[in-house]
Amino acid sequence: MIKKLFLPLVVCIIMFSGCVTNSEFEKSITIQAPKEIVFAIITDYENYETLLPMLHDSVTIVSEEKKGNGVVWESTGSFKNHKFTSQWTVTEYIENEKVVIKDLDKGIGETVLTVKDVNPIETEYTMYLRTKMYKPYEKDFIAIYEKEMKI
Repeated sequence: MIKKLFLPLVVCIIMFSGCVTNSEFEKSITIQAPKEIVFAIITDYENYETLLPMLHDSVTIVSEEKKGNGVVWESTGSFKNHKFTSQWTVTEYIENEKVVIKDLDKGIGETVLTVKDVNPIETEYTMYLRTKMYKPYEKDFIAIYEKEMKI
């Protein structure tokens, strides 16, 4: 009896184990603005619904901290007709240089955003994203970030 119940479970695990993939995306662009302005924009988490409306319908900071390490926010959105709610936290913050953001809920993602001077009026902005996702969605998900990095 146990074998009859266990075998379908094993088959399902084997079938669906190949559906999740580890994805990485990294891209740098030069922006015509000082790094302080670029950094202020990329760390304005409640503005993510404007920066990435394809992923964030709403963003609310839920921590007492509003800036720096330990900021936590909740995001609701949709992707491929799937609604989701996620919590994110800042795990590393170096003013006007780097911010590391991790998914608190599912532990499936980490984003590293960096800025550095090219010259006094230009900034190199780099986004590195590492996440686990459903393999058929990988291409479309990465396309969203490609689009952001063309702005």
